[in-house]
Amino acid sequence: GSPTSVELISSATALALNQALSSPRDLSGLYNLVSAGYVNWHGFAVYLVARARQLGWNLLAKPENIKTRSTDASGRAARRPANSRLSTEKFAKTFNLFPAPWQYYADRVLWAWTKAQPPSPAAPQVLMGLKFIPPMNEAPGRRRGA
Repeated sequence: GSPTSVELISSATALALNQALSSPRDLSGLYNLVSAGYVNWHGFAVYLVARARQLGWNLLAKPENIKTRSTDASGRAARRPANSRLSTEKFAKTFNLFPAPWQYYADRVLWAWTKAQPPSPAAPQVLMGLKFIPPMNEAPGRRRGA
C-alpha cells in the first residue's frame, strides 16, 4: 500500500474542490488519492523506526530487529489481497495535482512530533535530502512548465 496522511487528503481535496467548482467541465466522479510510491507494512515500520532514531528519538527498537510477518499469520478473519495499491492517475490527470512520496509525509509527521510544532519548509529538505516538495503542487522531480 501507500501510507497516506490526513495532510495530503485534506490539502488535495481542498485544491480539487476549488478547481471543480470553478471549472466549466463536470469534474464529479470517483477518484483515488494516495501518496506516491508504495511499501509493505514491514518496510513502513523499518522506515519509521530508522527515521525516528535519526531524529534522536531514544528507541529500544532497531530497524534491523524488525521481523517480517506474512499477512496469513496475522490472524485476520478475512484474507487480504496480495496487492491492494490504489492508482492516483485519474486524480492527477484531472486536477494536475501530484502527491509527494509517502516518505515525505511520514517525515513531516515525525519531524512535527520531534519538534512539537509544525515543521518548517526546510525540514523535508534536511530529512529526505530532496528538494522541498510542498504538498500537491507538482510531481516529484518535475518542474513547472516542464
